[in-house]
Amino acid sequence: MRRRSRSTSYGHDPPDTLPLYRRYHRLMLKQFGHMSKTIRYFFLVALCLSMVLYMWVAFIIVSNPFSNTAFTELDKCPACYGIRMCQDFSEGRATLSGLSRLKFLHFLFTRNVFYGYHDENEVVFKRLGQISELQALDDRICAKAGLPLDCDIKAAMAKIGGQSGTKWLLPRLKGQTDMMMCPSDRLLDMVLHYYSENTDAVELSAREKMQLTTTLLLSADTVMKQVCTGIFPSAQ
Repeated sequence: MRRRSRSTSYGHDPPDTLPLYRRYHRLMLKQFGHMSKTIRYFFLVALCLSMVLYMWVAFIIVSNPFSNTAFTELDKCPACYGIRMCQDFSEGRATLSGLSRLKFLHFLFTRNVFYGYHDENEVVFKRLGQISELQALDDRICAKAGLPLDCDIKAAMAKIGGQSGTKWLLPRLKGQTDMMMCPSDRLLDMVLHYYSENTDAVELSAREKMQLTTTLLLSADTVMKQVCTGIFPSAQ
């Protein structure tokens, strides 16, 4: 006599012989079957948002902050220190490492000191001022241009940009920093002469003059170091 095969809710395969993914799929269907449509809807929305969040975090981890103009502030040039490293940034030759790579943690780096690599050499990247100092510089540039404090820095620098000679430097720098309390034409002539950006030119371009102005306003000691090494080459 032929024995009748027992039918189960799992079809021809008993639960223990099903692949793991199929057992998980059947379990999820069984659990979802007891949920209301509203709960299932919110569950799917939360799942989608979680996936977007994970993808965003993964993108931040693998992306290079130097490729973002908001990080390098390239859009503010010529209110910057120079453009010699810009090509290295765009080509990916400079990267950040460790926590410095995580953009959402950059608010913790108030001193603007970041760790990373340049051409596989371990280096420290540092802006020449803290976040508050950089914001104060932007405000001063806007004020000198007669524009609101949240103005376009690039447009403001174009409005107050340098002319020929050094006469334009004096009113823009005098009293702005401790080192620039009593600048003289002789001192500024020496600065222009030994400024490193002027090594291959008879006279600084308008962009280079504005970059020099920015550096003197924020970190005059770096320019004075270049001047001193030009006067005393053996001190390099």
